[in-house]
Amino acid sequence: MKKNGSIIFLVLAAVMLTLSPLYAADMKIDINAGSDVSKHYDPLHPGHMHQAPNGTYYNQPGDNVGTHHPTHPTHPTHPTYPTQPTYPTYPTQPTYPTYPTQPTYPSYETDASLYQNGFNYFNAANYGLAIKNFKRLVDRYPSSSYVEGASYYMALSYKNSYNYAQAIKTLHTMINNYRTSPNRPDWFIALAEVAEAAYKYKDAAKWYDGFAREYSRHPRAAEAMFRAGQAYEKAYDNRAAVNAYRALTASYPYSPFNNMAHDRIRALGYGY
Repeated sequence: MKKNGSIIFLVLAAVMLTLSPLYAADMKIDINAGSDVSKHYDPLHPGHMHQAPNGTYYNQPGDNVGTHHPTHPTHPTHPTYPTQPTYPTYPTQPTYPTYPTQPTYPSYETDASLYQNGFNYFNAANYGLAIKNFKRLVDRYPSSSYVEGASYYMALSYKNSYNYAQAIKTLHTMINNYRTSPNRPDWFIALAEVAEAAYKYKDAAKWYDGFAREYSRHPRAAEAMFRAGQAYEKAYDNRAAVNAYRALTASYPYSPFNNMAHDRIRALGYGY
């Protein structure tokens, strides 16, 4: 009986010796942990006593905290850096206007080309451009052989565009400047016709009469005298008309216009 009790006592003593260090660790009391003890954190044995090489036991921060998984420190958040500033956009290069292309210069205009252009425009009834070309010829080439023709068709262009004043002026200038021209008699007739178109009948009659006097041997002299009488009639100057008819019958008795002049004299009541 005594032998059994001894055995039980020894077992209990051994248990107490085994539990005493754990109890001390749970109470967080260092046992024989001197300054020569190398303390370290053992993540494999949280909550347990640790034994130094010299056989002593010790505690360290993190032991016996009631959890088998230590709380790891949280990593600091990264600082928030300011966003990259938005730099102002540079304005786009302005679109400059394109320069107009250099106009092509017209080919050199000769007197012949100006006359031909004007004549073509005249035949096409484009009297404005006809006058432009004829006038340019007269101004640039005053000694050209085309000046007379250009002036004449320029006068007709003025007439056809109802600019009678300029037509009369142009023909009058031609009559005065080109006295030796073989075409001069035609200009008298043309001027008288323009005056009639402008309802200047007495002026027309004077130009017809002037033609007959200056070119009395011209084939159209008798015609000019008869047309002078007609112009006086249109101006209601019957006496002047009769005088023109009588001059015709006296100067050109064999002209076909002679009988026509007699008829007009009788019609006007002046008999014979």
